[in-house]
Amino acid sequence: MPPTIHLIRHAQAEHNVDQDFTIHDPDLTSLGHEQCELAFKEWGNPVIVLASPLQRTIQTALGLFREYTSSGRKIILVPGLQEVGNTPSDTGSPREKLESRFGNDLDYGLLAPDWADKTDKSLISEESIKERARSTRAFIRSIAQEYKDEDVSIVVVTHGKFLWYLTKNHDYWFKNVERRKYVFDDLTGESTEADLTETP
Repeated sequence: MPPTIHLIRHAQAEHNVDQDFTIHDPDLTSLGHEQCELAFKEWGNPVIVLASPLQRTIQTALGLFREYTSSGRKIILVPGLQEVGNTPSDTGSPREKLESRFGNDLDYGLLAPDWADKTDKSLISEESIKERARSTRAFIRSIAQEYKDEDVSIVVVTHGKFLWYLTKNHDYWFKNVERRKYVFDDLTGESTEADLTETP
């Protein structure tokens, strides 16, 4: 059985309450932390956890997968999973700040010095976002290939709008801390699109 990819939207964050997108890289609200606490009791132990490097997705991943990090494994921060816009709420924080705040439970190796720079508006064009989603799917698939014959779970914690592009489904909006399961259509790597199909 191929690996299952669990796509998760972050818990409620400060900017979600009043749609205030001027808050830079917002934290989870108290309700958001409660959402993680409830979901933590239900979800199993994945082999890999990937997360967007924004603080709300980091906090969600850390809240949901405490057993994963307590065993010495690190949550891998993937800049390709960040949200699609260039508002302050969709703009991340420097690696140094994240390292200082979150410590050794995270793998920061993929974060370039300018990973959070969104001054280039071409980065938020439809074409650019679609390509980022495609390359991110291909990256996740490369990890899944290491477990191609194993019934394991790979977790991806990201954002509502980016999930439209990651799944190629603009008709569904993930709720906060909603998890949906997918498998790759082609695990061999022959398809450059690396499309995902939802499973029960």
